[in-house]
Amino acid sequence: MEPIPIELFILPPLFDLPSVSGSCIAALSLCTLSLPRSALKIIETADPSIGPPALKQGKHWYRGYTAIKHFVFMESDVDSSLTAEQKTDIVAWESLIQDVGETLAVLYTASVGG
Repeated sequence: MEPIPIELFILPPLFDLPSVSGSCIAALSLCTLSLPRSALKIIETADPSIGPPALKQGKHWYRGYTAIKHFVFMESDVDSSLTAEQKTDIVAWESLIQDVGETLAVLYTASVGG
């Protein structure tokens, strides 16, 4: 049986980054490292009604990095080989990436909007 296609919606790139949004970069990294590439389709969008990062599988939507992370962990035990300390480090890095990346997204939006 062929897997149900998974669509990951992210904000467009900025400079040399894959996206203007830290949470989109984090979701993109997690999905490309953890899900079958044949089932994953990356879609760049600036449509606010979608609310990137957003993941769609069939009729089901997962919006925001945390929801996407929960979906990925249901599909694959991504960090089963990590120690408790490494898992703690991941949480800290995720927070930093999302915070700094969201600052870039706000600056980008402000510059595009006027």
